[in-house]
Amino acid sequence: MGRNWAIVVGINHYENLRRRSPPQASLNFAKRDASVMATWFQQEAKFNQVFLFTDDSPAIAANSPIPNQEKSVETKVKDHNTQ
Repeated sequence: MGRNWAIVVGINHYENLRRRSPPQASLNFAKRDASVMATWFQQEAKFNQVFLFTDDSPAIAANSPIPNQEKSVETKVKDHNTQ
């Protein structure tokens, strides 16, 4: 049987929005929703691997801990594949 992987992203505060928009432009529930979905993928859907990225995700190599950069998710998945 195949392996199921999920990449779940929930970011409430994007740097781009903070610079260009008023403070109320931030999202309120993206992080919470992503956390709930990650739990569902793990416990209910029985996915083999679930990657959860939020505002306070730990740093990935030398990249920013905020996964609003393309390389962050790509690096994490590559690191996992080499283990």
